Amino acid sequence: MSVLTLKRYVLSEREREKLEDALLTSFPECESVVWQLDDVELGELYHKKMQIKA
Repeated sequence: MSVLTLKRYVLSEREREKLEDALLTSFPECESVVWQLDDVELGELYHKKMQIKA
């Protein structure tokens, strides 16, 4: 299994979608694209979740 790791924050949502489409088209054996969150994004998501609970 091949893995290409890209940081999410470098790309906008639209750019990620375009890149996913290009990757899936270029590599038919690839079933999906998984984006890795970095520590800053994980922290932001955690704080948002905690605010919703409060």
